[in-house]
Amino acid sequence: MTTSTSIRAAGFGVTMLASAAFTTGAFADGETIAVFTKNQTNPYFQTVRVGADVAAKSLGAKTLHYICLLYTSRCV
Repeated sequence: MTTSTSIRAAGFGVTMLASAAFTTGAFADGETIAVFTKNQTNPYFQTVRVGADVAAKSLGAKTLHYICLLYTSRCV
C-alpha cells in the first residue's frame, strides 16, 4: 500500500467515524478515546493518530495514544 493510498484510507475512516458521530448527535464531553497503533514512524499510523485527535476534538473528547512494541505484548 502506498503512502497516498494509506492516507486516503485513514482519511476515509476518520470521515466515516466523524459522520457517524454527528448523525447520531453523540458528544463525548469529558470522555477519553484510546488509540492503539503499531509504530510511531509509519505514515499510515501517524495519520490514524492525527485523525483520531481531530475526531475526538470535534466530539469534545480526549485521546490517549498507545503504541505497541513489535514482538511484545507491551504498549507504551
